[in-house]
Amino acid sequence: MFTVEFEYDEFLVTIVDDTAIKEDVGVIINDDVVYIRQFNTKRGKYELINLTPKMFEELQQAMHKPEGAYFIEVNKNV
Repeated sequence: MFTVEFEYDEFLVTIVDDTAIKEDVGVIINDDVVYIRQFNTKRGKYELINLTPKMFEELQQAMHKPEGAYFIEVNKNV
């Protein structure tokens, strides 16, 4: 399951582990940065990764590609 929420200048995708074994993963997307976070219960705080939007796009596309090296072009005019 996942949810999508729109805020003032960002949107948040929350991915829920349906088995309740892992903590939820949040993806916070702004115009210039994408954050991926997951709460670490042992440390009592969020683990945070930040990516550029292009890096995030590459991550999404990589999930659908066979083994290899790839380059993508982002069209900023669309």
